[in-house]
Amino acid sequence: MGSSKRILGILLLLACTFMIACTNGDDEVQIAYESPADVSIYLAGTAGPAEATLWVDGVPHDYGLASFTGLFVEDDVIYAIGEAGMLNRSILWRNHVRERVSGSGAEVNGIWVEDGVPYMTGASEFFELGTYWEGKERTFISGLNNSRSRVITVEDGTVYLAGTTGAIGLAGYWIDNVFTPLNESEAFVSDSFVEDGTVYIAGNYGLSGLAGVWIDGELQPLSDPAAELTHIFVENGNIYLAGEYGPQSVASYWINGERFDLPEDSAVIADLFVKDGNVYLVGSHGVTHSPAYWIDGERIDVNNPRAEVHLIFVTDA
Repeated sequence: MGSSKRILGILLLLACTFMIACTNGDDEVQIAYESPADVSIYLAGTAGPAEATLWVDGVPHDYGLASFTGLFVEDDVIYAIGEAGMLNRSILWRNHVRERVSGSGAEVNGIWVEDGVPYMTGASEFFELGTYWEGKERTFISGLNNSRSRVITVEDGTVYLAGTTGAIGLAGYWIDNVFTPLNESEAFVSDSFVEDGTVYIAGNYGLSGLAGVWIDGELQPLSDPAAELTHIFVENGNIYLAGEYGPQSVASYWINGERFDLPEDSAVIADLFVKDGNVYLVGSHGVTHSPAYWIDGERIDVNNPRAEVHLIFVTDA
């Protein structure tokens, strides 16, 4: 009888231990943030060292030993690109399921999706030839030696790239693999966007690194020339920019040339998205680089101080 009681006690102890472990596990995967009621917010980054994570409305999805370079959502399907594993193989994840990117030595760093087809840009082969992919089909980027693009946009089947070509890094853009150079000396492409066939490029130019936007190759200098632009988004003809401004490197965004500074100390903007006129930024702030995203300048903290978030996408809820 005493032996039976001891066995029962041990079983109860094990059951309690299991319940506590389950409870602690639930706490570890707690929601990191709440999206506004009318949208779904997707973030990508890391939840800690070697813990690549993609958050959907604050719910984390663990990708393990990996890193992300691009994020896109279409028709509730989540596409992410990056590298994974000890050998840093280039991967496309589709709804969290990994697929190997075709081509030896593939490296992908930009993605766009149209009608369920993922378009990616980067490089492949051991000579790091500039490449873009339409699904699994590869195309080498035209131009001089060392043509490279880090950003891709697709509109009605037309592929737009932006980057550099040649040994001196001549900046410009490609439309269906036909290259057009930017005329300004020392031009540098940070990001690009396409709306209704119009190509918008954000970057800097000249020996002083002045900030500007090119619209179909025509330069429009920014009214804040000391800015460093990192991202561009266009919606209904309105131009949204993100980057930093002035000698103190204040994190800022611009709407049609009007600058808005983030109030947080040491804020860093890692990505920009615009939906229905609302500006979404993601990055970090403070001396501890606390992860957060901003909606029209209002900060929402990510509830994981170890996390780093550097990609954002927003859809209707």
